[in-house]
Amino acid sequence: MITATRAQTEATFKQTETTVRLELRRDASEALAFHAMLAAAMARVLAEAAWARETYPHLLTPQTAGASPEALGIRQCITKGAFAELRGACIRQGSLLTGEFLDLEREIDSFALQCEDRPTTMLSVTIRMGKHAGLGEQLAAIETKAAAIETKAAEIETKAAELSRKAFKAFESRV
Repeated sequence: MITATRAQTEATFKQTETTVRLELRRDASEALAFHAMLAAAMARVLAEAAWARETYPHLLTPQTAGASPEALGIRQCITKGAFAELRGACIRQGSLLTGEFLDLEREIDSFALQCEDRPTTMLSVTIRMGKHAGLGEQLAAIETKAAAIETKAAEIETKAAELSRKAFKAFESRV
């Protein structure tokens, strides 16, 4: 009876160790995937901003008045790819970058909404135009915030991978 109890205890212990090991791997994998996805989303924001700078450099000089369809194209070129998923993942992960990410998203939304509808000579037809005022400065602010998040996400990803490897090795050495 004592031998059977010891065998059962040993089996339970090994099963618990395996469960903990799998949980560590899953948590580490999710954290690494989150930070990689965050860095990729920021790279996309930066690429879209670079496209705007290359395509419409004349509109990104300081201006205080006017609006145009081209400015609307710039204001709407930041697509926020994967932002919805990242917003939820920030909360689940308890990311240190949540505040910065939400601030960037707010900045992009505000940037995109700065437009106006202008009537045309045809009845009941309007043309939406992006405002020129602050266009270059606002795009630069978005680029600065996205670059900072991209850098921090990559740093956290590297540190998390290293800590994960160390924690897993420490756990394995106890087994």
